[in-house]
Amino acid sequence: MHKEEFEFNNSPSQNVSRLRGELRNHTLKRDGSIIENDRSGSYRLSIPPENVTFNKENLLNHWDAVVRNWAKKL
Repeated sequence: MHKEEFEFNNSPSQNVSRLRGELRNHTLKRDGSIIENDRSGSYRLSIPPENVTFNKENLLNHWDAVVRNWAKKL
């Protein structure tokens, strides 16, 4: 979702709801459950580890030394 489509005058929960709706069609279950919250106002993307991949070559060339060092351990 492009930042210009985001209505900043909405409440944060409305914004998350809109984002969940935008992501719904891109998830296997099509239920928007990729976004989790802890009921305290914090949100995260919940992605099963088997669905995560890394491009080690790109990470090894990253501008941040912390990322490069982490990539060496992959």
